[in-house]
Amino acid sequence: MVITENCLWGQPRLENRRLAVGDIVSQIDINSTIYEALQDYEITLQQARQALHYCRTLQCVKDKPIKFCHNCTLRVQQEGEADGDEQDNWKRADRLFREYFP
Repeated sequence: MVITENCLWGQPRLENRRLAVGDIVSQIDINSTIYEALQDYEITLQQARQALHYCRTLQCVKDKPIKFCHNCTLRVQQEGEADGDEQDNWKRADRLFREYFP
């Protein structure tokens, strides 16, 4: 996972992709299987695992991104405004990680 100022407003993202960690977590969560998310985003199982692990361990807090993921409550805390779709992504990521990578 990388954070760069000039891509995705500084959100944590998959290296060499414009794909935020929070988007990967959400996509895995809304699909009926992780494999649908892999196909939708054209990522590998290992990349999905890395994104879930990064999120579930709150690595983003340690990395201090310019912006937290747009769909995470950490972003609401950072900016002070919500659109109603935010969730505690690290809790979702933890549940999904344990489900798919026991």
